[in-house]
Amino acid sequence: MKTLTLFFMLFCSSLLFAQNNGIYFWQSYDNYIITPDNSAINVINNFSIEFWTLPNKITGLTAILQEGKCSNSTSSYSVIFRPDSTLNFVFNCNGNCNYSNEYKCSTKVLPGACLHVAISYSSAGVKIYFNGLLQPGQYTTGSYCGNLYVSNQPLLISTYRYLNETLGAWYYGMLDELRIWNRVLSSAEIIANYQNPLIGNETGLKLYYKFDTNITGPSATVTNYATATGSALN
Repeated sequence: MKTLTLFFMLFCSSLLFAQNNGIYFWQSYDNYIITPDNSAINVINNFSIEFWTLPNKITGLTAILQEGKCSNSTSSYSVIFRPDSTLNFVFNCNGNCNYSNEYKCSTKVLPGACLHVAISYSSAGVKIYFNGLLQPGQYTTGSYCGNLYVSNQPLLISTYRYLNETLGAWYYGMLDELRIWNRVLSSAEIIANYQNPLIGNETGLKLYYKFDTNITGPSATVTNYATATGSALN
């Protein structure tokens, strides 16, 4: 096992802070972003997700993204760190969390490691890339299941909504350059673009948060730079 050491109105706490080097989340009960539901980013198959991460610490379940929730069987997918410092993609094709599938990247991410993550989901299975390089991994539960459940829930960033409707699993660290695509990026595309900002008009780009402007306080607005969706996701 390898180890790396290296809109809508969005609701943010006063502890949230963003500048040119990404957005910083303190591990706190009110430190997260909610992007209300939008069909443009309800990706269900043949898609890719990218972001930069620098976790300060990983204790217990730590959430990066969650689309859907378990309490009303609308679970679609989530991107999480497990307590063993592995990045996992959890996904569901019928919305019921009792039948979730999970893919675990074998390469651990230790606190303080800054790296680019790309995740793709298609009939070729789940693939996870770190800094443009495909990483080893395996399904710990289930396998590729086809189209994911179409959730009507908001996309949560830096938190997780549990079965009892409480929020937790707070992410503590930096996120930058969050991108959601409705197509699978090739390894060549990932390598070519992961260290560079995008224009926003790239084919298939549906959500693009650069996190490059100051964001402080509740009800702050995060600009979406994907021209296909534009201000609808500010």
